[in-house]
Amino acid sequence: MFLQKMEKLKILNLSHSHYLTRSLDFSNMPNLEKLVLKDCPMLSEISPSIGHLDKILLINLEDCISLCSLPRSTYKLKSLKTLILSGCLKINKLEEDME
Repeated sequence: MFLQKMEKLKILNLSHSHYLTRSLDFSNMPNLEKLVLKDCPMLSEISPSIGHLDKILLINLEDCISLCSLPRSTYKLKSLKTLILSGCLKINKLEEDME
């Protein structure tokens, strides 16, 4: 039942989750359009399953100060319009092959 609801989810906002260290597995969220993880200071790992989000338009990782990098699967997201990384002080470069 829970997984069925996750499949319909369009917006996931886990902002201000101060003890979140890893993102969820996004495999069961094919319709997700907005992912907001703003101000999650302990977040250090984003699941590579983020690359399965074919409908994602916005990813907001503002002020995720422990995040050092994005999974390479992020670079394949063709629908992504906005990626917010301001305040992610440990991310100092993005790979050149971002589409």
